[in-house]
Amino acid sequence: MIENTTKFKLFMSDMFRVFRLSFLILFLFLIENLESFSNRCSDTLMLDGSEPLVSYGIDTTGVWWALTQPYSNSYRITINGKASEPLLDIRSFEISPNGENWAYFGRDNTQWYIFTRDKKISIPSTAEPTELRFSPSGNVLAYAYTESGLETIVYGEKKIKVYQRDGRFYLNHWGNRIAFTGYRSNRKTLVVEGKESQLFDEIIPIGFWYDNTFLYVARNGNQWEIYQSDKNISEALKFIGDVSINRDGNCAAVSAGRFSNDMVAFLISDDYYEPLIGKPYDAIEGLILHPTLPMLAYKARVSSKELIVFSSTEYSGGSSFTGNPMFTHDGSELYFLGCDFDCFFNVNGKKYNVNESQMSNIIYAKKPNSPTVAYSTSSALVVRYLQNKELVAGKMVDFTVQPIYNWRSGQYEALGVINNRLYKMVCKI
Repeated sequence: MIENTTKFKLFMSDMFRVFRLSFLILFLFLIENLESFSNRCSDTLMLDGSEPLVSYGIDTTGVWWALTQPYSNSYRITINGKASEPLLDIRSFEISPNGENWAYFGRDNTQWYIFTRDKKISIPSTAEPTELRFSPSGNVLAYAYTESGLETIVYGEKKIKVYQRDGRFYLNHWGNRIAFTGYRSNRKTLVVEGKESQLFDEIIPIGFWYDNTFLYVARNGNQWEIYQSDKNISEALKFIGDVSINRDGNCAAVSAGRFSNDMVAFLISDDYYEPLIGKPYDAIEGLILHPTLPMLAYKARVSSKELIVFSSTEYSGGSSFTGNPMFTHDGSELYFLGCDFDCFFNVNGKKYNVNESQMSNIIYAKKPNSPTVAYSTSSALVVRYLQNKELVAGKMVDFTVQPIYNWRSGQYEALGVINNRLYKMVCKI
């Protein structure tokens, strides 16, 4: 009996040492991983709160901005840390597609100016600003203003007078050609470098093609058609859904309803002799183009079933919610969120369950070829690992904006506010 008791005590002593060693290893593992988690996300104070914040945001190119009110009758805009002088009014803040330039209208006590990244441009002292726009290349800034009821548009070295312009204007890739729609009595015309098209009841511009022809859809009576300059390139259509053109102007897409009461997507590319028409569906929305290749994606519905269509491939959406598709910045991945009872991410056709049911109203960013997505809650920047459902969160704040993946810095980024202080929050994965 004594011998058995002694053996039992020795056994328990050994077990305690093993347990203590295992606990120590586990504790060190958790400490190491917690330290690793904390090192993944960080934050930097961008504005100290000395001036009331009016609005703020971060562009997909990584440019961040904040509008503050230093005095009751003036405003200041800070862009990537560079603060403007106090101005009586600020309008039409624009960021170039490549993120290398920006511009806005600002008014002091005497007149309006255009402020850019590196210069200040005067417009006539009696003029009222109307529009700013960068060319798709990002190298040319165009701007418009009205004076004595007549509008002037300046783009590159050119300056033109226009009248009865409708909607925004469009620049070709290099910014040396311009197009816009205009009213002519109760009808509309497309004006490209001063040359007017035939008259239509309605026009939806798409953009300049790489050869400087212009793509648009137009309606006469109850029929819509797709045009390239004066050439009709589609059948007669009942209505138009979404239109899109890529930055290089060599691929475009249109979703439209047909008189057969279905919807199709048209893909326009030199890879095809004429526009490629996709499979018909009951409804199509959320049309997007691949950044560089002649490919498109959209959300489609057949009866009550939601699908995500990528070129000719169909992915099943969620039974209770299907989000619109999105490409990563380089186009290597197509992803979307769907929800059945719980939600899931679909990345290039592979599903990752996330075991949550309240995610449908969140905007996501995704690093290409990474098992992660990022989103902002009301109080933090969060990174979710899709494979193991691990969550990594940054600083707790009062308010946030939707995040981006900044391919230049290789990290997820968002802005957050605590007591009027502005922080840039980043998670490097």
